[in-house]
Amino acid sequence: MKIKKMNLTEENGHYLFKGEDLSLKLTHAAFEQLLLFVQNLDLYPKEERFFRFSIDGKECSGFLYAFGVDKKNDKDFIWQCNLSIENALDEKISFIMDPFSAFYLKEMEMDYLFDDEEDLEGFLVVNKQQDLFKNKFFTQEEALVPDFYKL
Repeated sequence: MKIKKMNLTEENGHYLFKGEDLSLKLTHAAFEQLLLFVQNLDLYPKEERFFRFSIDGKECSGFLYAFGVDKKNDKDFIWQCNLSIENALDEKISFIMDPFSAFYLKEMEMDYLFDDEEDLEGFLVVNKQQDLFKNKFFTQEEALVPDFYKL
């Protein structure tokens, strides 16, 4: 599988990962959590040192998303980026997606939420194209369906 390179820039307090077919904007909190992951890579088996974005289901309001540490599969797309901004580590991070998720997740924003009172903690992923994928979009516009799913 070809590894696609990404560039990392900082603008207006956000971190922007930009590469072929993928744009990912992170808040400072989300970027700090990614740095913690990279700093603790040795805790994970070698085959599980990737961050996976995936579509986890669909509702009328659009897709449901998942994000976490995972191993790569043969058909996954891989994006890799050097984390060398400010005091960040001189390390690389790899994002992976299956072909279906990669088709629909081309522009995302990500935050990290921590609310001790509500017992909430974790990454929040927002697909900037989510409005295109509401209801039965796949029956309304053929261009929104991946070629490998067309009959």
